Amino acid sequence: MSIPTLSESLSQYLWGHKNSSLTFSQQLELIKQKTDRKTLLSVLETWAREFGFEGIWALDALLELDKDHASEAATRWLSHPDGDARMIALGVLLKCWKDHIPVDQLITLARNDPDADVRFRSIIILDQLGDERALAVLEWIRDHDEGENYEGELLKYAAEDAISRIRHRHS
Repeated sequence: MSIPTLSESLSQYLWGHKNSSLTFSQQLELIKQKTDRKTLLSVLETWAREFGFEGIWALDALLELDKDHASEAATRWLSHPDGDARMIALGVLLKCWKDHIPVDQLITLARNDPDADVRFRSIIILDQLGDERALAVLEWIRDHDEGENYEGELLKYAAEDAISRIRHRHS
């Protein structure tokens, strides 16, 4: 009989407590009490390489423990084939904020992502960042993208609003 690794033990704990009344923060606090920070970060970084229950949990934990590690993991998820993974990554990057958001990748997502909701979220983040590099893609979206977000809002209108706000900030 083999001794389970820390990663396996934590995974068993999380799956065993998936429907627990403990909040995410309470679960993380219990885990932090049982392991040292360096080891925990290593396990979380490993989990965050994969999209799924453990990966999402790890990304949230990294966000609380170390925003640089969370940003790195979320940036990798921006190129994940699953639109939900990309949406989660955008949410994490938004929480990490300006210093860590890869604007060029956001510009690419805003124009080319097959999921209209990912494109919409990218437009909103580019608007919030106010980076002038986004103007060209936002203008392209305004003129050519007929996609709608989950609420039926046309992406071109979101792009138009973003263009106005970015130009106003830089005038």
